[in-house]
Amino acid sequence: MTCGGKRKDGKPCGAHAVHGTDRCYLHSEGNRASLLGKQGRIVQLVAQQTARPALPEMMPPATAQDIRILLANVIIEIRSAKLDCKVGNSIALLAGTLLRAIGESDIEQRLSAVEAALRQKGLQRVWRT
Repeated sequence: MTCGGKRKDGKPCGAHAVHGTDRCYLHSEGNRASLLGKQGRIVQLVAQQTARPALPEMMPPATAQDIRILLANVIIEIRSAKLDCKVGNSIALLAGTLLRAIGESDIEQRLSAVEAALRQKGLQRVWRT
């Protein structure tokens, strides 16, 4: 059996009725649905008003040292409850990816410098098999 109550938009509720009644849990006692809705809006309003401040602007980390400092600051802010753990986790994940990219970029630059030096001396690549 389905609930005989109406939703806000005037359509039938459609939820399963509580055993022995013709109404669902929310419609079984007068205004329980509207009270819970108001409570939800109050919780949302409080959450919006107590939202954490935005992270300060900073230059993107360019070296492994910059990433080390960033992660150390993230750890401190998480431990002092200034930063949400989910945000800290995202920063740590991105920092790891950035660190790998910085490492690969450094290797590419070094290899290019070695190849340029070899070309300058007139030497060809020597491949060992």
